[in-house]
Amino acid sequence: MIITYEFDTSAENFDWCEYEQVKSASNMAFALWDISQAVRDWYKYNPDALTPDVLYDKFYEILRDNDINLDKIIR
Repeated sequence: MIITYEFDTSAENFDWCEYEQVKSASNMAFALWDISQAVRDWYKYNPDALTPDVLYDKFYEILRDNDINLDKIIR
């Protein structure tokens, strides 16, 4: 099976965010995996270490490590 995504960038209703979402889908899947593992590790090994600041920093670190720019994929 072959699946091809096609985007007409010259179309009046072209959506750059949709294009970036499709382009970043694999990276987003890896980021979700990394986030789930980080949460599991906190829960299992050191639940007291999970603070809002730590969660925020780790979330954006994982996104950065997976080359995800939220400004590009969210309108």
